[in-house]
Amino acid sequence: MKRGVDISHWQDPARIDWPALADLCDFVVCRFTFGTKRDSRVEQHVELVRRHALSLGGYHFFRPHQPPQAQLEAFRATDDAVGYDSGDLIPWLDLERDPGAPPEWRDPSPKWGPNAHELCDSLCADYGECMPYINQSDFLALGSPGWLLDHPIAVASWTERPEPTTPQGAEWIMWQRRVAPLPPASTLPIDQDIAKHLIHVPHDGPLGMSRGEVRRVEGQIATTLQQSYESLKGKL
Repeated sequence: MKRGVDISHWQDPARIDWPALADLCDFVVCRFTFGTKRDSRVEQHVELVRRHALSLGGYHFFRPHQPPQAQLEAFRATDDAVGYDSGDLIPWLDLERDPGAPPEWRDPSPKWGPNAHELCDSLCADYGECMPYINQSDFLALGSPGWLLDHPIAVASWTERPEPTTPQGAEWIMWQRRVAPLPPASTLPIDQDIAKHLIHVPHDGPLGMSRGEVRRVEGQIATTLQQSYESLKGKL
């Protein structure tokens, strides 16, 4: 088993003892995005995860009322900013109650399904796979979508029992087991996880790049070509 934590802007990086965390943990999953917004502390978190040689994962908090393509673009932009590449952990798609959404969208329901499914498929296309983060009650509220179980599961189940409760008894890969201080790394509550094994973004693109890296290179080439075209046009 591997041990880790997941963190967001709620965790001030200055309040974490990073060398102690590196002694206790194998991985850290950082929130990259909240719907179409970037997490305000993700750059700091990622830099510290890299500095202390921990395996890096990124997660996206799904906002059911926002277009999935716009949410994907926000995740991609954060990926570009922090250098989330092949060899890092596959992204989580966090599916849970959204207290800041319009009232009719706050609680998980089957109408979340199309947007969540589209975003999950898009993340898989970029990163090889996507890991939905879900608990049993939210899975039932979503209408028990079968597509979700086609992916490795990160399950939220805060219990001291030896096994978590999972959607339809599905096998879990990561388990968010408790939210509590993790001394000496953190005296404040922090989400604590265990993993049966770590799944990495594959090196299945040209020259051993991830699909996300290929996308970024293609974007850079397109920008360079456009700039060259504009420069030549101005000289004609």
